[in-house]
Amino acid sequence: MKGFYTLYLLFFSFPVILTAQKHDYNWLFGTDDNVGLILVNFDQEPPSVSLIENPPLEFDLTNASISDSTGNLLFYTNGIVVVNAQHQVME
Repeated sequence: MKGFYTLYLLFFSFPVILTAQKHDYNWLFGTDDNVGLILVNFDQEPPSVSLIENPPLEFDLTNASISDSTGNLLFYTNGIVVVNAQHQVME
């Protein structure tokens, strides 16, 4: 039993390198369609920043964006309207 605890302690003492999935690599900011939306992509170092002009929705109080496991934007929403990666409203 003592060997088990020693092995257990050794196993959890060494850091384990994990490759994280990239579902949260795209962040969107903005207030209304007059300014556009700002897309920050954390898939590279330093993060890239781009402007989405004439977005089909407004971000007032809330937003969410979902990316796939490789960091590609799938869709985003303001809680009312859901928009795909091509910035078209999903129905």
